[in-house]
Amino acid sequence: MEKNNEKTISKQLTFEQLPAAVSNILNQLNNLTKKIEPFLQSAQQERPMGVEDCAALLAEIEGRDVTSAAVYNRVNRGRIPYHKDGGRLYFFESEILEALRKGETKTLDQRTDEYFSQTA
Repeated sequence: MEKNNEKTISKQLTFEQLPAAVSNILNQLNNLTKKIEPFLQSAQQERPMGVEDCAALLAEIEGRDVTSAAVYNRVNRGRIPYHKDGGRLYFFESEILEALRKGETKTLDQRTDEYFSQTA
């Protein structure tokens, strides 16, 4: 299948057109890099939050008290994304905000399927 792609590409470009095509590709790559760079930097600088900090963030967003128990409840129901390390839960603000924007929740069946696919 790769040979067909190579033939198609070689039929479309002449040897004289290669420098311009490569230059165009490099320009597009640079433009894409510039666009995603801020997202990469923010993701690298973001520190994980514990349950208490997550509760405080949710309380700020919702304008009401959110307890640690409520955070655990939302984790159990698959309503907020989390990471687990040695029995401790960690959260990233960007992931929580994205989940709230999407309004996605996972059913028990979806979480069960996801668990078994990760352990297989």
